[in-house]
Amino acid sequence: MTDLGIVDPDTDRLLAMADGFVQLSGDGTISLPAKILKELGLRDGHLLRVRVVEGSIQLTPPAGLPFELYTEERITEFLEAAEMTDEELDAARDVWGLPVEGR
Repeated sequence: MTDLGIVDPDTDRLLAMADGFVQLSGDGTISLPAKILKELGLRDGHLLRVRVVEGSIQLTPPAGLPFELYTEERITEFLEAAEMTDEELDAARDVWGLPVEGR
């Protein structure tokens, strides 16, 4: 019997090359296929939650922490949206109990 639990070694090799199969190393690490990493936008250093669900290993980004890979254009959108007019800034300072400029 082979590592994948299949009696025929040729079938085992074919399955190992199929989409969705990875090999477990001696220290327990796996390498995810580049196609999957690209599809999910995952890069080196990203955190994944690992758990066993009904006898299967499930890897997901941590719950409650959806992520988006920001382009320079998207970052610029955030910066522009975060800008406040002088009037908005004065109103915020007033609400927070901070000195308003010019007073």
